[in-house]
Amino acid sequence: MKVRQYQRAKDLKLPHAVHYQCIWIVRDRARLEALVRQKEQENGRSAAAETAAFHLECIRRALETVPECYRSGILDNIEGRRTGYEPYAHLNTWKRWKQRFLYELARELRLI
Repeated sequence: MKVRQYQRAKDLKLPHAVHYQCIWIVRDRARLEALVRQKEQENGRSAAAETAAFHLECIRRALETVPECYRSGILDNIEGRRTGYEPYAHLNTWKRWKQRFLYELARELRLI
């Protein structure tokens, strides 16, 4: 499935490679959380667990820039759950907030 950037937000447009990196990091969130939990139970932190914790923290910080009412819908949309957007906002509003979230995530990950 092709993931497109919202073209009207020119100031938030990312290079394609960075855009897809951010998409896949968000889609990998469940595995990252499991990896961090597993390493915490073993009382050891590997480099992979440190990276996973860093990615999860970046996702959390980027989500804080989005209004709370849009957060779960944006995550559901990126992770591929077809729950649909909430009816109280226009589709372009959702696209703009999703684009802003991905841009902030790229900044937090130091990709741009």
